Amino acid sequence: MRKNMMAAAVSLALGIGAAAAQAATVITINPDGPGPVAPIQVGTLGWNNGDALALSAGGTVVPTPSGLIQIYAHGSLGTFNNASNQVVGAPGLQGFEWTYVLGFREQATAIGPQNSNFTVVPGGGPTANFFNIFFDASQNSNNLNGTGFNDGTLILSGTIISGNGTFTAQACGPLGGPACALLDNSPNGNNYNGAGGSLAISSLTGEGSSQFDATVLIGSVNTAFFPNLTPGTIMNTNTFTNDPFNQVDPSSCFFNGATLIGGAGQNNTGTAPAACVNTIGTVNGVTGPNTMFQTRATTSFTAQAPEPGSLALLGLGLLSLVGSLRKRFS
Repeated sequence: MRKNMMAAAVSLALGIGAAAAQAATVITINPDGPGPVAPIQVGTLGWNNGDALALSAGGTVVPTPSGLIQIYAHGSLGTFNNASNQVVGAPGLQGFEWTYVLGFREQATAIGPQNSNFTVVPGGGPTANFFNIFFDASQNSNNLNGTGFNDGTLILSGTIISGNGTFTAQACGPLGGPACALLDNSPNGNNYNGAGGSLAISSLTGEGSSQFDATVLIGSVNTAFFPNLTPGTIMNTNTFTNDPFNQVDPSSCFFNGATLIGGAGQNNTGTAPAACVNTIGTVNGVTGPNTMFQTRATTSFTAQAPEPGSLALLGLGLLSLVGSLRKRFS
């Protein structure tokens, strides 16, 4: 019984439900605002691989009485794409960058040995629910450290509406199954092997998909970048999540809407802010209290607000509840 419950806990993560049935909208974007780059017609924003962190809303091993899970994530923009999903501009090739930071809460509605289901809980205030996009004339975002994603000029601010999703994970190591994989399998090599960092970190294996809608708040759009984006426009973001990390570095830090908090902790370059301590333990998704995963997102736009009951949202995350289950079933 105890082993089965722990195996079930490992499958915690986050996915997403089906999107609202709305036609995508092509919008005009000035990639560098008032700068010299010509306006382009954009159907989707193609984000690079990024990072997400799941933690209990109370910030401790045991979730809050309501069972809430808090998600934080960040990433940089890879391409602007037209209505046919063809690339029409790449910020990185033009000397500037677009980045996002987001936060939202969710609650597990079912936990199984393979698939777990989640429902987004809206609201929670500015450090719990936000979706911000920034423009920066310099390219300073750093996935390894988790810094440089919330600076520059804020060009769009929204809130996460609602949603649900699923995630599938495989038990490993202390919970049974094969040996856990290294957390960091990115092309840059393993930066969390204990050399300069505090821990040698491994990870369970899992994958999922997600989708979330964010409303564009009145007064939150910089018209120098989005000249025709109207209030009430919905941003639909499809996200794929997986562990361990194999395309991008796991992040030492995450932005929680007010300050930087710890993710994987200090990496072996020794360049992450000292305040960003390890919060995922020696085995990501098992020892906790928090859990990280790699993400990849694409954002499109719809012109009208979603109808009640048709909202679909979000998913990013996998939170290990093993600590609390051990206490409960030991």
